[in-house]
Amino acid sequence: MLNPGVRESFRRVGRDLRSWTPGEAVPVLAVRAAFGIAVAMSAVAFFDHPAWGPAAVMGAWLGGVALLTPGTRTGPSLPVVVGAAGSLGVVLGSIDQPVILIAAAAAYAFTLTFIGSVTHVAGVTFTVSG
Repeated sequence: MLNPGVRESFRRVGRDLRSWTPGEAVPVLAVRAAFGIAVAMSAVAFFDHPAWGPAAVMGAWLGGVALLTPGTRTGPSLPVVVGAAGSLGVVLGSIDQPVILIAAAAAYAFTLTFIGSVTHVAGVTFTVSG
């Protein structure tokens, strides 16, 4: 027996997946998203700094999610903003000082809330992958 909240989440995800129409399936957007992840991984390998790898890949992936959200056609800057915000969330994990971490996390949460209020796509992306 599933928790009612979990069951509702599964129902919504299924509805979102079924909401795609052939007119919305634009392969070039999927290629752009995959290319962004490949560029991030290549840059990390080229600069030989593996610590930034998870942040770069997460940022590229979140930018791709913003590109591929059904029913939306974003401008070129939104995936960059979403990707940068997502990668900053991963970088927050490297802060050792508790007081600085709390302050940085609060500023980060405030920034995500503001960006999420500006555009629906960013809000959905941050909520789903947060």
